[in-house]
Amino acid sequence: MTDGYPARHYSISLPADAEDKSLAALFHHVGNQLSREPIALEDIVAITFSNEVSLDGDHDPDFTIVWS
Repeated sequence: MTDGYPARHYSISLPADAEDKSLAALFHHVGNQLSREPIALEDIVAITFSNEVSLDGDHDPDFTIVWS
C-alpha cells in the first residue's frame, strides 16, 4: 500500500439532447457546473479531456476533474 491523499472526481459531458455539440459548449457546460458546485483552484489535482468516438462516428467528449 502506498501513502497518498484522498481525492474526489467527476466526469462531465454535454447532455445527450444538446443541440450545440461544440467544444465551446462543453466548456460553457463545465463552467456552469463549477459555478453551482465550486471547487477551489488550489484543490484541483488534474483536469483531463477525452473524446470517445463510437463505431457510428458519434463523438462523446468529456472532462474529468480531480480535486482533493
